[in-house]
Amino acid sequence: MRIRLIGVGGFGANFVVFLNKLNGGDYPFLTGNPECLLINTDAAALDRDKEITGLLIGHAIVGGNGCGMNAELGRQAAEMDSAKIEKVVQGADVVFVCAAFGGGTGGGATPEIARLAHLAGAKVIVLGVTPFAFEEPLLPQAKKAIRNLSVNTAYVEFQNAKLQEAMGGENTLPDAIYKMNSWIAEIIDGIVCQLKAGHPMAIRRSCPVLGECRL
Repeated sequence: MRIRLIGVGGFGANFVVFLNKLNGGDYPFLTGNPECLLINTDAAALDRDKEITGLLIGHAIVGGNGCGMNAELGRQAAEMDSAKIEKVVQGADVVFVCAAFGGGTGGGATPEIARLAHLAGAKVIVLGVTPFAFEEPLLPQAKKAIRNLSVNTAYVEFQNAKLQEAMGGENTLPDAIYKMNSWIAEIIDGIVCQLKAGHPMAIRRSCPVLGECRL
């Protein structure tokens, strides 16, 4: 089974970099050497993480400077460079796409990336992280990103708003991000195990930050 992990935007990139630094002893699915890819509108961010293959999209629109929090620019970037995206999703059996849905690139580009991966013949699972409570103004944008996902796309929502309660006590932002990354990795590991065994996909509902799931 050929697995591809795609991180879209800033959070998606951080998650894939997190996985890339681990080994198979942490999560068994990593022993299969899944292919990792970063897709972003921010050229400097891709350059920082150049140990992982990166694809810059939307240069003609934002000049490699990112989308800020403008999801419409993220959507346009993905649609403009759809031919480039089509090439990098070819040949995969399963594609996991991870992004923060409150962000411009993650929220705007992810639905189009997932659609193109599905058209290429892959089973597509989107892992979408929704905003913290203090980022409430971004919630409508995140909800729109979810609505824009094709019905052919499996989707698992991870809610940053539940993080503080889930972790308990005082925690730094890096601690919170590390824990969220760990929970997402556990869900991926479970899904990969099920697919390899020929079982239907299911989610371990014990994960305390889960939101909406559509498999």
